[in-house]
Amino acid sequence: MHAGHSFEAKMESKLISRLTNLFSSGDLSDVELLVNDSLSFKCHKFILAVQSEVFRVMFYNHHWKEAQKEQVTLTEDKRCVPYFRKFLEFLYTEQVHLTTEDALPLHLLAAKYNVEELQSRCEDFMLESVAMDRSLAHTISWFHYARQVRLRKLEEECGRFIAWNMDFIMKSPDWTSMDPDDLSSLLERSDLVVENELTLLEAVMEWLRIHPDYSEELIQHIRFPMMSPEEICSLQSYKGNIQRFHPGFESSCMLVYKANCLPMETIARHHDITSSSFTPRLYTSDKFGVRWQLSNWSQLGTEVTSTEFSTTVFKKSSIWEVNLFPYGGRVTQYSVGNQDGQLRIVTKTDKRELMCRVCKCQESESNHEHRLAVLIYQFANGNWIVRDVKELDVYDSSFFKSKIEDLVPKAELPRYIHEDTLTLHLIGQTFWKMEEENLHVIRTPEEVWREYS
Repeated sequence: MHAGHSFEAKMESKLISRLTNLFSSGDLSDVELLVNDSLSFKCHKFILAVQSEVFRVMFYNHHWKEAQKEQVTLTEDKRCVPYFRKFLEFLYTEQVHLTTEDALPLHLLAAKYNVEELQSRCEDFMLESVAMDRSLAHTISWFHYARQVRLRKLEEECGRFIAWNMDFIMKSPDWTSMDPDDLSSLLERSDLVVENELTLLEAVMEWLRIHPDYSEELIQHIRFPMMSPEEICSLQSYKGNIQRFHPGFESSCMLVYKANCLPMETIARHHDITSSSFTPRLYTSDKFGVRWQLSNWSQLGTEVTSTEFSTTVFKKSSIWEVNLFPYGGRVTQYSVGNQDGQLRIVTKTDKRELMCRVCKCQESESNHEHRLAVLIYQFANGNWIVRDVKELDVYDSSFFKSKIEDLVPKAELPRYIHEDTLTLHLIGQTFWKMEEENLHVIRTPEEVWREYS
């Protein structure tokens, strides 16, 4: 059996070698492909037709004028021209070594000529390589392409990765060249990792200086209530520019001051506090959480590692306590009875269990919920990137009720440990909900006018 497999592999290798030589030499070719009047390839109609239905119709359907020609002119996207030879080599050998530079152009060619196997390989490569792009430039272009051609898995993976590393992207040279529709779709997301809403607004303003026609579409996604009065004051230096892009800037400022001065119950009578405007993103400033670096990871024992941090939302603070069992928590599997009563059988797990509670909160329990977001960082290509985000609903309690059973599975740990350190960022979020008394409040036109006049 083993010898049979070895023989088949050897024959396959020989066949690939011969087909490669056939393509390289042009021996026995019966068609010449002229690509964008700049590249010429001597090919074999039969081989191309076997691999591509488009070439099959082109060369063997006599209603097509190309079927009668020995030289066929092809017009390709200029991004694809440098990789057309590599595309043809795949048609001959079904082998390809993909890179971040050529995966998208080859997918374009594979889609145009209906080469499903190459399409699949390119998409799989891009999915696997999203986090490996040093500059994120390719990830941004893949995201745009995936949205255009409806590659939903790739769109989702790229969109999530861009959102989690938005701070990094906003500082990159590619920021101001981002497609407006792509940027708008990103600004709708609540999982954007940014320092705060102010830095996001400043980055959007920078983008709008080059693309001012999209101001109305983009500014509507800025969550002004999530800014502090101090942050709003810092905008006064270029207030005129903001008002040019956002005529309702004064009203947005007034809402910020109200949210930080009035009880949330009062705000809820006039505004939908469950809307996206009042929904936090993944803010990394000290006001919303804390960076947690677990050094000497290999030396940590089975004992719990703890940290505490505070968050401030609308001038109200909460105190969070987080426990992590680096090498497994102790759990009660079952209890058995004996002459002394109940005997607990306790075992140790090999999961990195994280537990959280809010031990102090100044808000009413009935109008909000808490959630902990844990950003898990990976050091890749010289940069710290957010590689995963775990979320946990948390309750106000004197004891721990909420937990993530396995924060980082054992098999994935090597990806995240850098210089014997696991780097996390803990973000405490508050989500508002409408209380019963505010659910049926109807505002008159006069009330609306008084508020904004």
